[in-house]
Amino acid sequence: MDTMFLNKPVVRLDTSERSVNYKWFDDSNNLSGNLQVVSIDKFEEWCDEGENRSLVPSNCQCGDVIVRHPFRNGVYIRLEDMEDVVYKNKGFIISQIANLLGCTDFSWEVEIGEMSERNISANGSISYKVVAADAEWKKSEERKVSSKLKLEQKSSGGMINIEEAERLAKECNLWQDDAIRTLIECRNPKNPVIKERRVSVQLSSEVNEMCDIAFSLKVTPAFSANFKYSEQVKYKKEVVLYCNILF
Repeated sequence: MDTMFLNKPVVRLDTSERSVNYKWFDDSNNLSGNLQVVSIDKFEEWCDEGENRSLVPSNCQCGDVIVRHPFRNGVYIRLEDMEDVVYKNKGFIISQIANLLGCTDFSWEVEIGEMSERNISANGSISYKVVAADAEWKKSEERKVSSKLKLEQKSSGGMINIEEAERLAKECNLWQDDAIRTLIECRNPKNPVIKERRVSVQLSSEVNEMCDIAFSLKVTPAFSANFKYSEQVKYKKEVVLYCNILF
């Protein structure tokens, strides 16, 4: 079977019949082009080939939605686990990069910003309606996200390895993040020496991107009846990680 069997960021596992016929269902044009509907039977066959099963969650069932791991090429995770996995991994990678850049002290805080409810517009595109979030709820969410983060806070002793920091960012698909790329570039010995840097990184950008795609299942009648992820995709949340780094 094709090694590129899973070729979209978001994958819905479904019956063999539905995986073939869904394109002709009513409102199928609402489905994102970044969504793949895969037969659960063919998925299991693919999993049994070589090391493929290690690339996907265990015990997947018909109706499950899996998403591409943003920082590990070729790996998929469950949609319901995405927030925990993304927040934990992204925070850890950022702290590793800071250490490679000669960090002597690393502190951080999480802030919940704007929250919007996803809706579908008349032309089938996603629209967002800003909702007022209670201050206490925001504080609770900030504590919840903070508890998930595993940030490496040890001092590197001032040793700088720009090449390794850049390699890590590129390997984890974070080089395109302006905040991370600028952080690395500012520590280049060719540039003026800086002793402190405050960086703000959107922790939730990858989560929001995947939820936008999965949301198209919720608003397509052929899939909405047994779509079990309504709460995960209902809101778009802005989660920001602020890092204070001393060198």
